[in-house]
Amino acid sequence: MKRIVGILVMLVMLSTVAGCGKMSAAGYYQDGCEDYEKGEYAEALADFQKALEKGLSGEYLVYSYSYMGHCYLKKEDFKSAEQYYQMALATGKEPAMCYTNLGIYYRKCREYEQAERYYRLALEADDSYPEALTSLGVLYSVTGQAEEAVPLLEKAISLSKEPSAFHYANLSYAYAAAGRTEEAREKLLLAREKGYTSGDYAIILNYIEEREAEGAEKGPDDGRQPGADVTQPPASVTPEPTGAPEASVTPGPTGKPAASATPEPTKAPAVASGKVIAIDPGHQKQSNYEQEPVGPGASEQKIKVSSGTQGVTTKVPEHQFNLELSLKLKDALKEAGYQVVMTRETAEVDLSNAERAGIANEAKADIFIRIHADGAENKAANGISVLYPSERNPYVAALSPESKKLAKSVLDGLCDATGANRRGIVERDDLTGTNWAKMPVIVVEAGFMTNEAEEKKLLSKEYQALLVQGIVDGVQEYFGE
Repeated sequence: MKRIVGILVMLVMLSTVAGCGKMSAAGYYQDGCEDYEKGEYAEALADFQKALEKGLSGEYLVYSYSYMGHCYLKKEDFKSAEQYYQMALATGKEPAMCYTNLGIYYRKCREYEQAERYYRLALEADDSYPEALTSLGVLYSVTGQAEEAVPLLEKAISLSKEPSAFHYANLSYAYAAAGRTEEAREKLLLAREKGYTSGDYAIILNYIEEREAEGAEKGPDDGRQPGADVTQPPASVTPEPTGAPEASVTPGPTGKPAASATPEPTKAPAVASGKVIAIDPGHQKQSNYEQEPVGPGASEQKIKVSSGTQGVTTKVPEHQFNLELSLKLKDALKEAGYQVVMTRETAEVDLSNAERAGIANEAKADIFIRIHADGAENKAANGISVLYPSERNPYVAALSPESKKLAKSVLDGLCDATGANRRGIVERDDLTGTNWAKMPVIVVEAGFMTNEAEEKKLLSKEYQALLVQGIVDGVQEYFGE
């Protein structure tokens, strides 16, 4: 199956909104990155702000907030820098990066306990995140804890695809501080081979020689107060936030906080496709047992919205899972270039199934995806199915062929992405939210919350990411993209 994941070249980011001649959110975002690299921080801040006003979302929201934090650090507006780093963290994306950035911020403010706390949180989010390992190692180096610094810096090098001069220089310094001067010389030579400048090389070499002369009898603080900075490499040791981890053991001579560990984004927001997708997170916090027609002109009535199922062990209600997954799907589809309309973005609504279809109709959506989880008395039941209206449907028979095509594409994507049991595409003509729709419509039954093993997966961030990717792949396949 054709699988397009939305990775685009830089030209995509410079696109304008079709037909209106105005810069897109992606264009302003790219301008902000370029202005930051040129050192034009006020201009970069203005660009990122415009990108946010234009509706920049998804993965690039966390990068925008992070870069804005960097800009404020460069301008020495530390209060604003911390505010934007916290906003980046609040997006819930790239937690290891966000915690590391906050750790670096606090280390530069010499609030070492806070810095260590955030580095530890980064490693809880991803214990193999090289930037967090390096940054914590740097912290331990400047606070006289060389023995703790060494294994962290060694691990960071082992995890880096291509360790830089800065990696080896940091480890060289830590080895010297720990009295392991022979190993310190070896790593310093590797740093020089990687392009470490002669001036920086001389500073660390001088420190190694001092430690050798002392016989490594004294600790690396050498009489200084705890937390005081030790030998200070020049500012050139500290890289800008373009993907390399923070590499200096102390701030540069200007006293400004060093650059953060934010990587340069490798994926651009996609150009708008012109397609509108409506998403309905099934159910809501409070059921509504009033009734409504099951379809236009129908005499048969059904309750407006039921309570749905719940987790067999956690008791998490289906409406909560449906919303979590739908919000993540919204972000992913927007990143892939689609316009997205949500029937709800909170549990505190009172929307009947017919009203939900009405929202999709009013938006003139190209397709309507309804997100649900399954439940059954048979606790062994598991797997994914996708429901669609049949050609015999008395209300929307004309939508059946395209709905079936969409159902098959989405089920293919979901099963390919997750490896879940394939329960198939299923005809259903008794669903009010389907029968009032005016565009191809499907119901994704993402798995069984009444199956203990599948419930655990459904509620995990990792599995939800696979579900989202599968649906996006299916949508792209359906549209032939």
